[in-house]
Amino acid sequence: MEIEVDAILVSTDGDMRVLVSGGQVGYLPIEEREVLESALKEVAAKGCVAQVRARLWANESIASATIDVGDSETLLPVNTLPITKHAIIPRGKAVQVTGEEGYLDALVRLLSGASQRSVWVTLHEVSMASGKTEKRIVEARVNDEVVGQFTAGMSTEFLPAIRLLAQHGRIAVVRGLLKGNRLKVEVIVKAAKSGEIPVDWFEALG
Repeated sequence: MEIEVDAILVSTDGDMRVLVSGGQVGYLPIEEREVLESALKEVAAKGCVAQVRARLWANESIASATIDVGDSETLLPVNTLPITKHAIIPRGKAVQVTGEEGYLDALVRLLSGASQRSVWVTLHEVSMASGKTEKRIVEARVNDEVVGQFTAGMSTEFLPAIRLLAQHGRIAVVRGLLKGNRLKVEVIVKAAKSGEIPVDWFEALG
């Protein structure tokens, strides 16, 4: 059996425990704790807990748990969540944003000398003219600055969720990754497509 779940990291008494659904599935070795300790303190200072993706695997005799925390440059987003009412779309497969070259100055500023950074990205429905027709696409923004767009085909995968949130007076937020240098920066978002969002996410909207 193999599943992917959300796990919580809790640092207590020199140990860093990994919890899934309230139960402990393991703890991190000391060399990993040293890398994560400062990030966990920053998260705790904001009154939050650290949540990561975990892979649980087991057969009749053995079991294992691994977590995905990234590296020191991408552990925490460099920006904050929007002040306006919002909802975070669950994580999914990576999607490449297009048109980043038109917003290079803003992206280089966000990288701040690093090769990659984690960011919160907001998704917005906008109109784009194409010949005599008009297309509705998804625009990606960081700190309310445009950083790229989804292709027309990929936009159709996210527009239903964006429109649903708009009906609830919220904007869509996803986790993103910036990768590159002062010459070129890629924007990648990791979010579930509208048809992949779990039922409990909709129930939480009220």
